[in-house]
Amino acid sequence: MPTTEEKTPSSQDDEGRLKDLAASVESAIDNPTYVLTKDIEQHNPETVWKALSTPGLLMEMHPLIVDVQVIQRQEGDDGTIKGILDVTDQLEFLCGLVKSKTTYRAYMHCSPPKANAEPASGTRKIYFQTSTMGTTVSTRIDCEPANATGTTVTQTTFITAPFGLRRYVQQTARMAHEGSLESLPSILDKLSSGS
Repeated sequence: MPTTEEKTPSSQDDEGRLKDLAASVESAIDNPTYVLTKDIEQHNPETVWKALSTPGLLMEMHPLIVDVQVIQRQEGDDGTIKGILDVTDQLEFLCGLVKSKTTYRAYMHCSPPKANAEPASGTRKIYFQTSTMGTTVSTRIDCEPANATGTTVTQTTFITAPFGLRRYVQQTARMAHEGSLESLPSILDKLSSGS
């Protein structure tokens, strides 16, 4: 049976963006800003997918995120997870002399293999899209089987930003996403050991 948790009412605009999120991200990443890949041994795609689709773990993985508030989370009968999140990043400017927090709305759509077009591949997909201050970051994360027990995580990202911010946003997002992928194996190890 589908479940929905809602802490703060979401708007019709939020609902519309959430509904069309996968298609919106797929069209945006046709010409990606960057693609990152990480092989994770000893953790299967289901385990990796579950960790990446858990909003509470975003703060542990992502070096810029200092707070995540779940606005809405829905889990469908097919295992699809959709969420609306308010995320707060702490950004640094001028070599760390100036720090600023920014809060933005993030949309998440997590598809298990049976909900994807190619369920036989075993690929689990996670779509994220954020928008703030004229900047949009669209990301698809693929969790694919690798070897007998491992997972290859591929993160494809497309960023739009105002001309004066574009380079900063692209460099900052890439650094944060690289850090997230690097921290993922140790987070998965802690989860599997029950720590």
